[in-house]
Amino acid sequence: MQTSVVGRMLSIVLFGRELMTTAVNVQAILGRGIDNHLLGLRMIAQQSAAKVPDLFLDESYQSSNHFTLSTSQVQLRPF
Repeated sequence: MQTSVVGRMLSIVLFGRELMTTAVNVQAILGRGIDNHLLGLRMIAQQSAAKVPDLFLDESYQSSNHFTLSTSQVQLRPF
């Protein structure tokens, strides 16, 4: 009985996580992802005479912006 309760709770948590992931994917597909905002800030920083903030020079930020594009990840409606 204890195991089934834990299993149900895990299912609920995983389902909620899937809903959040779907919402983030929809925002990115619509061009409202956080990456667009960071890109804009980075471009402004690079074009200004001010020092580029350390965030954009950080190794983790740079690696997060280097990825292989797979068009199979983009969901489209059939025509």
